Amino acid sequence: MAKLILIEAQPLIRLGMAGVLQPLNDDAFLQSCGPHDPERAALAGSAPDIMIYGMSGDGTHDWPHLHHAQQEIAPRRVLLLPDTVTHDLLRDAHANDTIAGCVAKNATPAEIKAAIMMIDAGGECFPRCLKRVLNDGGPVRRSRSGAGGGMGSVFHDTRWPVEAGSPESAQLQSIADQADALDVTPRQFEVLSLLAKGDPIKTVARRMEISVATAKTHASSLYQRLGVTNKTQAVYVARQRGAEI
Repeated sequence: MAKLILIEAQPLIRLGMAGVLQPLNDDAFLQSCGPHDPERAALAGSAPDIMIYGMSGDGTHDWPHLHHAQQEIAPRRVLLLPDTVTHDLLRDAHANDTIAGCVAKNATPAEIKAAIMMIDAGGECFPRCLKRVLNDGGPVRRSRSGAGGGMGSVFHDTRWPVEAGSPESAQLQSIADQADALDVTPRQFEVLSLLAKGDPIKTVARRMEISVATAKTHASSLYQRLGVTNKTQAVYVARQRGAEI
């Protein structure tokens, strides 16, 4: 079960995030507080898997407060939740090795869940424009999985935030809906979709920009949820249940 901590000044956003993560309550445990709340002292040294950190847009204060929270709480990885995703924000985030993703606060629940699951699986979730932004001022870092220049996953290749009604939004919503119908996570459904195309597990890992071990773990969990023992059975059962793969 992933341990998540949300540091966000706005109580309504904290409440909304709790609702977003409620469907994942078997896989995630969330604690939340404001950046200056007294409750934050209890989080010192808690070392969560992911710290979701709300950015107000005030660069003068946001980054010093984030760095202090990183030192105090010691998260394994950080997902930034800014009001607006800017080029300056992406450059600063990229310079921080612990930061693994950036999703705007107006992103849809499906997008936020996908970002959290991607980061928890060892991947990254940045806007597609990141490489272009970095090429203006420095080299592009290789992904933590060690893959570089690969096709990436559907979530990794999606522009964040996705505009409502756009083809990308419809694609993400379709994935989320089909995953729910099969009682699997969107990440597991993505593995299933690649397996259905005939990709071996190493290719699945490369396309999703995760390690082979992580891809195997997703596949194993997928088989258990579908009540099967191999990818051929998984694809057959998923298609019998209406999955478009």
